[in-house]
Amino acid sequence: MSVTNLTNGTDLLEQYFSDKSLDGVKKIVRLILNSWPCYQFAIKNQLGGSQTAIKDNWFSDVLSEHIFKHSDLYTYELSEWIEEILYNEFDTISEDNTLDSTADLLIKMSNWLLGRGKTSVEEAKTKFRGNVEKLLAMNSKKVRIFGTKFGPHKKIE
Repeated sequence: MSVTNLTNGTDLLEQYFSDKSLDGVKKIVRLILNSWPCYQFAIKNQLGGSQTAIKDNWFSDVLSEHIFKHSDLYTYELSEWIEEILYNEFDTISEDNTLDSTADLLIKMSNWLLGRGKTSVEEAKTKFRGNVEKLLAMNSKKVRIFGTKFGPHKKIE
């Protein structure tokens, strides 16, 4: 999904939320990952190495399954789980303060889809729009270098 298509994503949320199954969760997870600036930066810059595309698909699937199977996830638990995968598989450290909000969004929207939470349609759309706006801003801002476990890395400002 391109950035241009993401701007129309909130109009399609009802379509995504019509499939109340693991496949529905997979659609929501992919939509959110495609709107997450930190993650898109890692994918765009091949920070998972030559296997980045394969890791991207794997991560989306395993994240979807994790959320689907665990109805009692807390934001901090999912954040830590995602953080470990980002670090180990994509050599990425999220320093843009979006990890917790993205984990929270994943939980709330998946719970809404599966009927296990109290997230309203408007709250889900508002959070998603915020992620889209950050992604669009990321594409238009300059990038600076910062250190990671493997040396120089880029950071969005």
